[in-house]
Amino acid sequence: MALDLRADLEQKYQRRKEITDTMVAVKEAKGDDDVVAWQFLSNVITMLGSDGMSSEDSDGEDTEPIYCTHTLPWRRDIIKELNLIDQQRLRDSDIFSPRGAKAAKRLRSDNFSQSERKAVQGLPRPFYDEGWFTQNEGVSSDTQFRWMTIYAQN
Repeated sequence: MALDLRADLEQKYQRRKEITDTMVAVKEAKGDDDVVAWQFLSNVITMLGSDGMSSEDSDGEDTEPIYCTHTLPWRRDIIKELNLIDQQRLRDSDIFSPRGAKAAKRLRSDNFSQSERKAVQGLPRPFYDEGWFTQNEGVSSDTQFRWMTIYAQN
């Protein structure tokens, strides 16, 4: 994996982790009922790590970049949850620093290219796309899938 891509994924992970952790702290301090949802999202981001973040290609125009998001075929569709985290940064600009990548429009479609990065190992089974998991369940010759037998039983 190229160093620039690794750095971009790490930056996206750190930004989402900061947002979710901050929202947990704010919601706990206020006693808000939705603190549980933010704790859940924080745990999701932590478990996915930087390797669980999707990469993007620019399909930008002269004035505003537009990103076509590569899909991670192994990851369950959690786009709504990730968008919630990304949008919170814009809603609470008084809490979150403007440093890092600027918010940009992202296009998501099953017609876009799929990432060739390997699946993150050791995540709870619900993090994986069920179709992908079933398709790759019995493949034990490739080291990437040896661990799957353990999770398939859970």
